Amino acid sequence: MSDIVVRGESLPVSQAEVDESWGGIGQDDLVLPVVNLVQATSKVGTAGMFRYSTGQEIGEIKACLIHVGKRRILFGRDGDRGLCASDNSTVPSTRIEKPFSTNCMVCPMADWDPNPEKLGLAERLGKKGVENKPLCSLSYSNIFVDGDGRPFLMDFRGVMYKQAQQELYTKLRYEFGKLPMYGVWFTMKGEKEAKPGKVFYKIKFSKFEKMSAEEMAHIRTMYENTKRSAERKVSEVYEKMDAEKPKTQAQSRKEIEDGVPWPTEAPADFAETDDIPF
Repeated sequence: MSDIVVRGESLPVSQAEVDESWGGIGQDDLVLPVVNLVQATSKVGTAGMFRYSTGQEIGEIKACLIHVGKRRILFGRDGDRGLCASDNSTVPSTRIEKPFSTNCMVCPMADWDPNPEKLGLAERLGKKGVENKPLCSLSYSNIFVDGDGRPFLMDFRGVMYKQAQQELYTKLRYEFGKLPMYGVWFTMKGEKEAKPGKVFYKIKFSKFEKMSAEEMAHIRTMYENTKRSAERKVSEVYEKMDAEKPKTQAQSRKEIEDGVPWPTEAPADFAETDDIPF
């Protein structure tokens, strides 16, 4: 019997046959596309649509979750790389040239309480209201697989971070607790909300349903392959994105140390994934 299901149709091949056809090319050799929910303030893409790093846009995604990790980033100036980042929220990423600390758990930039180092950097960046919250952003890095079996990466940060906790992770864990995390399909769609003078989009999670045994067997193979290299694959994605920025972390850090002010408006290329403004 086939263990490959695409769009509900069983294919006349097994997963082993598919893997064999690719020879030495496995999951570790593939690049994950990044997906963002386009906001009204974004200069690229259609507001309320999911935009892939390939340029493709889609209004609704059927997906399952195969990996969740936490990461941190302290954004640089417009067009610059992040000043510091961690792909596991514990230690700095190896791509960071000059981290603020070797341990995120005790780093002053991740501290919830006021401290001279954090407040000094916040002042140079023009960041306000960070006295009682970290200067670097904590986010969930999620690897999903869509209904056609294609994996992709999506970060949840700020409002979406809290929303995912309440409406996705908690639901999967408690309402489908007898199933593995990857054993449930659900739908993601952009949902418009508005407050006086502001419009933003959040993700609506709906249509949760248990997978068929055939689908689960296929997704399990992807899950097993991914969990061994998830942190490295996430790091590779952001390393590639950093490499496309015009300045190095060292250049950005030096400019900040020399007193170059932070721009008053959020950088356009961060708008899709940064905290939603309220």
